[in-house]
Amino acid sequence: MEAELFDRVRSRRVRYIPRNGDVLALRVKNSRYLFHIKVITEYIKSTSLFVDGATLIYIYVPNIRGAFVMHTKTSFYGLAALHFDGVLPCEFEFVGNEPVFEWEKAIDLGFSRIGEAVEITEYERELYSNDHDIVRAPDKLYAVPFFDAENRQLDHVPHLKMNGEGYATVYGVLYTAAEWLKKHDLI
Repeated sequence: MEAELFDRVRSRRVRYIPRNGDVLALRVKNSRYLFHIKVITEYIKSTSLFVDGATLIYIYVPNIRGAFVMHTKTSFYGLAALHFDGVLPCEFEFVGNEPVFEWEKAIDLGFSRIGEAVEITEYERELYSNDHDIVRAPDKLYAVPFFDAENRQLDHVPHLKMNGEGYATVYGVLYTAAEWLKKHDLI
C-alpha cells in the first residue's frame, strides 16, 4: 500500500553500485515533496547474512521539489540497511553525491545480532545491561549484543538500535517515508 504513494521514476531496471555520499530522491505522488535517501556506508561488514553487504542509508524528511536541500540533524528522520543487489529501485532516482558529514558518521547506531544472544538469569541482567539489549522471552531472558558497520562489537547500548538483524527492504524504506507523511497529515 505504501508503495502506491511514491512515483516510479523509470520502468526499466538500472544498474547501481552505491557509493558513500550518494543522494537518491524518493518522490511522493501528487505532491510537491520528495524524500532524500543518502548512502552513509556503502558496504556493511557482518557475520549475519541479513546484514553483510547491505548499504547503510539515512532518510531525510521531505522538502519542496526544486528547493535547495541541506542534510542536517533536524532533517534526519530515519535509517535502514538496504540491499541494492546491483539495481537502483525504480522508486529511487539518483540526484548526486556529497560528502558524508562528520555528524552523520558520529550517529551512535548498532545492529543487534539475535543469533549471538546469550541466555542470562535475572541476577546477570545488570552485568549485561550496559552493552547488550535485554530481551525477555516467555520464560527466559536473553542478552543480545550490538555491532557497528565494521562488524565490531559495541561496548555500550547504541542510541539507535537496528533490531531484526538490521535488515530492510525497499518496502520498509517506503513504509518509513509514508509513516512520516501520515504523522504530518500530508496524506
